[in-house]
Amino acid sequence: MRILKLNLDIIRDYLPETCKMKLYGPGGHSRTFSRPLLYESGMEFQEDTLYVARSETLPEFPPRQDTGIISVGALPPREWLYSGVRLLTIQNSPGMFQIFNQIHEIYNKFDVWDEQLRDELEKETDFDIRRVLCLGTEMFQRIISVSDYALNTIFLTKLGMDAQSRTVVDISDSPSILSMEFSEKVKEVCQVERMVTVPYLTAFDSGGEKYYCNNLYPTENFSGCISVSEGKRPFRESDFALMDYFFSIFQKAFAKHLRSFGTEDNTVLDTLRSLFDHTLTNSENLTPLTLHPGESWRCFQLRERRGERSYIREYMYATINGTLPGTAYAIIQYGEIVGLFREKEGSGKENEEARRLFGETLSRMGYIAGFSNTFTNLGLLDSYLLQARYAAEQGADKSDSIHYFQNYILSYMLEACTRDLPPELLFSRGLALLQENDRKKNTEYVRTLDVYLLNETHISQTAEALFIHRSSLLKRLDKIQRLLGENLDDPSVRLYYRICLALLRRENY
Repeated sequence: MRILKLNLDIIRDYLPETCKMKLYGPGGHSRTFSRPLLYESGMEFQEDTLYVARSETLPEFPPRQDTGIISVGALPPREWLYSGVRLLTIQNSPGMFQIFNQIHEIYNKFDVWDEQLRDELEKETDFDIRRVLCLGTEMFQRIISVSDYALNTIFLTKLGMDAQSRTVVDISDSPSILSMEFSEKVKEVCQVERMVTVPYLTAFDSGGEKYYCNNLYPTENFSGCISVSEGKRPFRESDFALMDYFFSIFQKAFAKHLRSFGTEDNTVLDTLRSLFDHTLTNSENLTPLTLHPGESWRCFQLRERRGERSYIREYMYATINGTLPGTAYAIIQYGEIVGLFREKEGSGKENEEARRLFGETLSRMGYIAGFSNTFTNLGLLDSYLLQARYAAEQGADKSDSIHYFQNYILSYMLEACTRDLPPELLFSRGLALLQENDRKKNTEYVRTLDVYLLNETHISQTAEALFIHRSSLLKRLDKIQRLLGENLDDPSVRLYYRICLALLRRENY
């Protein structure tokens, strides 16, 4: 039978409260020991070994710091108390042998618990993760909750009493959405450490409720979270060591649970990853992403909102998949969250409601999204991903949660105009003359031309916008046209100058 190692915090907390005990030496619960040996005078201390000894039999000088000592009786010499050796003193014990036996009973208790956990874990046909949760709840006498990759609670244990006043554990497995308060706390905890892979303690500001949590990564991807509630009985130091051990067992149990229900084999997301990674072998592999008549896709890319705390990416992409199943599919590709959003033609209210929910989720979790134009040909995904990225980049400093490429097409076209040549090399000699005249004579020829073209060459509207008389505008336009040396009645000439003036506005702002 495998023997579970314990530390001195656990032994102290599970010995009778009547014992007058005190721990010396470095804190933390990493130093663990197998069952103790009885120490006799003159024995040589072994590394990584725990001893129970009468204090009067201890030698003058303490052993190495990797040894554990439980001293029964009077306090050991001062050199022992401050030597760095992990030392538990018991001053009012009825006897060393009784303490020795009580410690072995503690080891028996945890060996049985460990064996029950592993027996359940090793089952092939009737494995039940609820049994693992029951064993944890019974040992800790605390509520345990488990959330899935979308932060929805999928298991919640409760403690009760039966007719014989024995503790009973009830487990609810009805999925429920994680509370806003807990979601916000997750965001706060994950602000600095982007991927929390070790157990962490968190607390709500309201009521001081504390939870000891461990994120679940059974397949190296975030799959959920398990948390143990402090409740009304404060955590003890020994609790953390035991919960850490239970979490290590539960990681394996959760992986087995996922495999048994097939939730790891998400065909749509696997197809989406292959599509973005360009690893699909043929068009038939796109079947999971088939659109129904009247449907189309938008590609999206998410970005963390500047100046805000944001959820870790593993939480965020999983939440998107859980919030809008069948509508939004998200993956992490090269460190960024990308995906597809399904829309239905002629379903304005339905699409609007889906986008509203998507936007609220983004806002709550500290993200923004760039949306491409709609499309149906997944073979052009790279181009539409480029649209989504551009929209997200342009909307980074704006308040909206969703930014559509359609609203930034002109900006993108203007950028494309100047990708190889600077704007000034695209301007005509006539436009340069207008700029030079404005600088030297303080005229407003460039602005007048801009307003004139923006008003579709309507004289009255342009004059009103510039706050000048119609006759004054006509004289000014005559001078502008002579400096340009081109006919503004030509639609292609007007289009060219509208693009040039848009580039000027873009450069100035």
